[in-house]
Amino acid sequence: MRKYNAVEKRPPTKREWQRFELTRELAHAQESQFKKVKNEGKWHQLETVFYPILCTIAEKQGGRVELDMNEETFFGQLVYIGDDLMLGNMLCTDLIDFSAIVAAAEDMFISVVEKRFKIQFMFRLYDKIQVTDHTKKIAEIKQKIQQYHEVNET
Repeated sequence: MRKYNAVEKRPPTKREWQRFELTRELAHAQESQFKKVKNEGKWHQLETVFYPILCTIAEKQGGRVELDMNEETFFGQLVYIGDDLMLGNMLCTDLIDFSAIVAAAEDMFISVVEKRFKIQFMFRLYDKIQVTDHTKKIAEIKQKIQQYHEVNET
């Protein structure tokens, strides 16, 4: 098996490129079996529960909140931007509410923007519905990938 230094710069070999193309073909075959369907419950929860909760927290702490919900991709983004974010349960439920947002988010990013911190919560607002079956094609592609892997190990 070949091992590469992370800083080694060289173009991929023809076999490596072919394996990459097969991997891409596999991902496409797996994903093309499904259709994204808007999940009304998740959409509603983000819009009418999580957004107002984060707005209330931001109002208390001088931050601001942005909400972006995309009707085409069915992804939502809830963003908190502020100087401070102090959460605690001594006198309020901010920590519990904030934890609910974190738990429901697919992903979360924290960064600094213009000396303020920014927390981005990403939400998948769809369900995947299987519309076709590519099991045979997927198995064939996996077999080809395995053959490339076996050749590289010898």
